[in-house]
Parts: sequence; C-alpha cells; structure tokens
Amino acid sequence: MMDNPQSATNDLNENIDWLRSEVQNRIQKVQQALQQEFHNLYRDTISHRQQEIDAIKSGIEEELDTFKKEVATLQVEVMQSKKPKKWYGEASTIIAVLAIVFSFGTAMASYLQVDSQNRRAARSELRGIIQRLVALPKESAETLNTYKNNAVILNGLLSSINQEYVLLSGQAVELVNRIPNDISAPEYVSIAQALINQGITTQVPIFLDTGLKVSKDINSELALLRNYGNYLFMTGNINSGRKKYQEAMSIFGKYSVSNQYFIESANAYTEIV
Repeated sequence: MMDNPQSATNDLNENIDWLRSEVQNRIQKVQQALQQEFHNLYRDTISHRQQEIDAIKSGIEEELDTFKKEVATLQVEVMQSKKPKKWYGEASTIIAVLAIVFSFGTAMASYLQVDSQNRRAARSELRGIIQRLVALPKESAETLNTYKNNAVILNGLLSSINQEYVLLSGQAVELVNRIPNDISAPEYVSIAQALINQGITTQVPIFLDTGLKVSKDINSELALLRNYGNYLFMTGNINSGRKKYQEAMSIFGKYSVSNQYFIESANAYTEIV
C-alpha cells in the first residue's frame, strides 16, 4: 500500500519548519553568548583602568595628607622654640619640604600619565567602534541582497547585525561621556547618526549641539545640521527641522566659500536628505 502523498508533504513541511526553528534558536543562542562575552570583556577592561586611577588618586591624597601633617608639625616646633626662627631658615626643614613636594609632584605626574594613556585608549577604542558603526549598514544591505531567498539565514544575520549595532551605539555613548573634551565634530556626527538609525533619540540633541560647538570645518558642520534637521523631522518638530536645513544652505558665507559648484551640489544634497 502506497503512502498518502499529501501526508508525506505535510510531514516534510513540518520537518522543514522544525529545522528552521532549530537553526534560528541556535543562532540566537550563539549571538547572546558572544554579546555577553564581549560585554564582560569591555566591563572588565573599564574596571581595571578605573582601579588604576583610583589607586593613584589614593596615593596622591595620602602624600598630601602627610605633607599637611609635617608642615603642621614644623609650625608647632617653630612656635614653641625659645628663639623662634623662620622655618625656611632651617636647612633640614627646607630639605624635608622639598622632598615632600618632589614626592607629591611625582605622584601627580604618574596620575596625569595614566589619565592621558586612558584617554588615548578610549579614543582609539571609540574610533574602532565608529568605523564598525559606519560599516554595519553596508553589511546589512549586502546581507539583504545575498540571502533574500533564504529567510532563515537572512533573519538570523540581520538580527545579529542589529544587536551589534545597538551594543556598539551604547558603548560609543559611554566612551563619549568619559572623554567629552576629546571628541571631534565628525565623531559626534557618526555617533548621532548611529543613534538616529536605532531610534535612540534621548542624547542625539546633546551630541549634535556639542558637535556644532567644536566643529571647525564646513563639511562637519553641514553633516551636523543635516542630521539635526533629520532628527527634528523624525521627532515631529517640522518647523525647527526646516530651520536646521536652512542653516545648512546658508552656511557658505561663514566659511567664505565662493565655489558655485560646491555650493549648488551641497544644497542639492541637503534638499535630498
């Protein structure tokens, strides 16, 4: 007796659905594990750097406390002396004070050096994150084109890209808040754009306003104003958004730009955006 063809087809479809679900679940588990591992590594690195700074600060505070106590002791000795002498007239006192000052200066120099190294490391890390944020939309488009006929793989990869985008955006914001005075206008543009793409709009105006304050060239300021207009349109503030676009189209006098081709092409791009 031959098997029912319809029943066989149903069984096959059920197996395919089960396989798709299993693949999707495994992809999500791997993504979650990688995300947690990356987060733990990042947290441990930040914690280690903060411990170094706290240790140096503690050392400086101890040196300063010791310095204050020794100066107080010297003052008491001078006041109690039968023949009072100015403290700076005693060679031993001068040597002791110089030694304390040198020790304090050394500790302060160590703190400044570690702080400078941490800022450089944070900037380097931020540049890497921004480069990745810029590359992710391109990878997303390529993934859509490559796996458009395979929904299981497509959904898994897009989910992974989206999770990475969210994670990196959050880390970028955290780094900016740690070294706000070391961030350039183009970096503010990239981070604000990443947040806008993710719909995380809370800090976007802060980054855009700060970027406009530190901007030193017309291209960065144009990008900031365009993104500001885009953000305002997205959040329903149409009139303010138009003002930002108008600022972008009226910026050329500020930078004494006379190249008409550049002006017209820049304005055309602003209109398109």
